[in-house]
Amino acid sequence: MDAAKDFQPHQDRSTLSSIQTDESSPTSVCVMGLTLFVLIYYLIDISFYIRYEEKVLPFGDPFTYAIGFFKLLDDAHRNYLSALLSTVNGQRNWYWLLNILISVLSPILVKESFSISLVNFLLFWLASLSFFRLGRSVGGSWAQAFLIGMLVWIFPINYGFSTYASVPVTGLDAAFTAALYIALANTLTFAYNPSNFLNASIAGLACGVAVWGRGNSIPTVFMVVCVPLAWVVWIGWQHRGIRVWRNLACCLAIFGGMAVYFYWTNWGPLVEYYSNQTQMASRHPWSFRDARVWLLNIPGYLFWRYTNSPVTIFVSMVLHVFMTVSLWFTFSKERWGKVGVTSPILRVFSAAGVLIYSVTYVTNIVLFTDPLFTLENVLLIYQPMLCGIALVFAVVLLLYVPRSVSKLRVNLVLLVVAGMLIFAVAFTSMQTPMNWGLDRPTPREVERFALEIDGLLAGEPLSILWYGFYNPRILTFYRVKSDLPDLRYYMGRYYNNLWSAVDYSNENREHIRQEVREHFLKSGLIIIPEYWDLYTENQPYALYKFRADLVAFLNSNEAPRLRVLRTLTDHPGARLVVLQREELAHGRGIPFPLPYGKKPDPTSLDFLEPNGVVNAHVRAAHVTAERSSEAGPSGPVTNILEEDTEKTLHAIEMSLESDPDGPRQLSVWLKNAGRNNFRVQITDAFGARGMIANGNLGTDCKMLGSGVYGAAQLSTATIEKSGSGWCKVTLEGRIAPPVRQALAKIFLADEGGQLEYSGDPVKGFMISGLSFK
Repeated sequence: MDAAKDFQPHQDRSTLSSIQTDESSPTSVCVMGLTLFVLIYYLIDISFYIRYEEKVLPFGDPFTYAIGFFKLLDDAHRNYLSALLSTVNGQRNWYWLLNILISVLSPILVKESFSISLVNFLLFWLASLSFFRLGRSVGGSWAQAFLIGMLVWIFPINYGFSTYASVPVTGLDAAFTAALYIALANTLTFAYNPSNFLNASIAGLACGVAVWGRGNSIPTVFMVVCVPLAWVVWIGWQHRGIRVWRNLACCLAIFGGMAVYFYWTNWGPLVEYYSNQTQMASRHPWSFRDARVWLLNIPGYLFWRYTNSPVTIFVSMVLHVFMTVSLWFTFSKERWGKVGVTSPILRVFSAAGVLIYSVTYVTNIVLFTDPLFTLENVLLIYQPMLCGIALVFAVVLLLYVPRSVSKLRVNLVLLVVAGMLIFAVAFTSMQTPMNWGLDRPTPREVERFALEIDGLLAGEPLSILWYGFYNPRILTFYRVKSDLPDLRYYMGRYYNNLWSAVDYSNENREHIRQEVREHFLKSGLIIIPEYWDLYTENQPYALYKFRADLVAFLNSNEAPRLRVLRTLTDHPGARLVVLQREELAHGRGIPFPLPYGKKPDPTSLDFLEPNGVVNAHVRAAHVTAERSSEAGPSGPVTNILEEDTEKTLHAIEMSLESDPDGPRQLSVWLKNAGRNNFRVQITDAFGARGMIANGNLGTDCKMLGSGVYGAAQLSTATIEKSGSGWCKVTLEGRIAPPVRQALAKIFLADEGGQLEYSGDPVKGFMISGLSFK
């Protein structure tokens, strides 16, 4: 007879006794408490969601996933069973877990992000119940188990909208994290009682569902559940239990079958997608400098979202120590605490928690430190660490929360629920960045353009050679929400090459030239930035890196004649132009100005046109310039007025590149317009050596002093009085050793001759006949 066929987990008598005498075991009260928290928080979160989406334009991965979810909802509303089947037969994408839940719940869902987020709340509710069940299964009192059930909600990253991993956000990350919690809790329940066939089946199903959570799920899921499953193998080996082996086989069969079917169905798309991700992970050599931000801020940033803050770093260090101590507990033969819990399952808890925590931390820091990765955009890869932390916290609760707390019954549940709701609302408020809408177009602006664009397209495809707040995804998002058909975008053979973040080869450059040319010749509308330097080189896209080729084409004779139908503000200082070929515009709009050039410098005063050379560039430093109708002694007059600023310098600056061996001369006519005192100077590009002169624009036009510093020679520093209050100032000399680039500055000074002072916007001087040579 098999001695282990009826194997049951070992518990000490005190534990068994306490379970048996636990008053009425109010499981229903705990389940209602966990459910009440999730329901109330979801209703509160809806109000945050509505206000947030009214102020902040959707961005990043979550709203792109929402597009597919909205389309799935449309299909499910038309044909429920067909839509549900399409989620698991490879017709859509590999987001099976969310797709299935959205299809199942489609009768009560609408095309709003807050509605779609209900599936995340559902999964976290199931995770909470799974942890509660785990707590009860291993011998915890109902109060201990209830607190363990709340563990999945104690992490601040769950709340708000400032990261993709938050529960309300409609990405894959929150759902996958919840699926990991569910798989972990149920495999541990199975590990505690491996003779139970139902436990084995639920564990296998939970693991399989977690695999369906995202495309690269299998390594993470295996890491999370490997310790509990290894413990089951050990139990089966030690006790020679046929029932244990049979149940383990059942669990692995369900788990493996679901995983094999998932990857068999989605293998092609997954390989193509993650091959690009592999390039991203391997293209940049590892360095401590790049890893430093992760070493200091993880996992603290999951709790306190301020990079490099003392609180964030402190939390990281405390958790490292906490998990290290837990590792010691795993292998220690001593009992912990005053509670006589001798079951080795707590050591399994601790071992699993430390493994999940450590492997996630080390693996990601080794593989993902490319400068393109930030705490914001890849924080999700550290989410499994929360599973490890939750497990070790569960050990602490089982060891140190007195079982007598159970006598509080309903009061304890209500107290914890109320406290957690306050915690959740506080962090939701802190981590809902309403101010992010200040530097973006309003959602209403973008939505209006998305809904009205059909009237401009004339049946032709749309091209958007830009990736900012106006992009194909955001336009599609609003059109799908409003039940409008998808726009037709022009995408040639090399369209994806435009957005490559790794391929900057000459071959790809030629492909991009061809793709850009076709966009202008074959699209009905083309959207590009108003100025080419808005294609900033700090962006990783190949189109931005090879922006010169787009400029060359637009300024060539080969480019079609274009008209500007509309301008859009993408963000402050960056406007887009909506262009259409002249033959399609039928007289609408205005001609697209050529040559396609750089954005004008808002501080430029080049219109002053300094005499002598054409490459002397003039800039404003805390002053403004206004044209005057007055005729000056040497050409047009410009009023130079101070900006209304705190204590600072007020000046006009000129840079000049010319023959390094010649003398430098600054000559200008100045007239008092509220400021009498001034300084003129000529220096090298770094201000390390040069010549200066101070003067006064009073009735006598006085030069108050002059001199040199560093290696410079002063030849002339004069001021000449002319009619109508004008004074001609001349400064000339040589900079040694000779330099090709020189700087000239004309400073305003206050009544005491100080150069740094708070500006008065009605004071300054007039300028005419500026010359720097």
